Amino acid sequence: MKNKINIILGISVLVVFLFITIGYAGYGKVLNLSGVANLKSNGKVQITNVNLLESSNLKSQSYTIDGVDVALDVKFNNRGQNESYYVLYEVTVENGTFYDYEYTGSNYVPNISSDNATVNVVYEVYGVSSGDKIKAGTSLTFQIKISATISSNHSGDIDAGGGFSSDVEEEIVRSLIGSFQVLQLEI
Repeated sequence: MKNKINIILGISVLVVFLFITIGYAGYGKVLNLSGVANLKSNGKVQITNVNLLESSNLKSQSYTIDGVDVALDVKFNNRGQNESYYVLYEVTVENGTFYDYEYTGSNYVPNISSDNATVNVVYEVYGVSSGDKIKAGTSLTFQIKISATISSNHSGDIDAGGGFSSDVEEEIVRSLIGSFQVLQLEI
């Protein structure tokens, strides 16, 4: 009995579809489906700019950008234990894709060398929090501060360079919007 109902329902849907199709063809109108799609090339999420904002006892600094990673070469003039040693950078991460991304954190791994001094290097991130959104086609600017302290006096410079990495994840939310427009042509 259930199979007969399914067969009758299937035939009814087919008959209605054929009736609509033949009726529309008999009506003599042209169905034109058209639309516009704007797509950007698949870009990247990457660090595009690093600016030195301020420093204390800085001897030299340079950086190399590689995607969302920055290799920093930071050298401080050693002025003794009671001095302040830091650099403050402004970092811009650009989302060149057509997807939204989420900032999930950062990491700094120092490469420390100095003349037999014990050096402690810490980094802090300002102006961004884990979970902040980087919308498609926009950028996010924040600051990182790299500070060094020494635990003994010596005469050599302090090398506190290292690698900074900014972590982002693509948001999974997607939407597709479309529309149809029926154009009527008189024949």
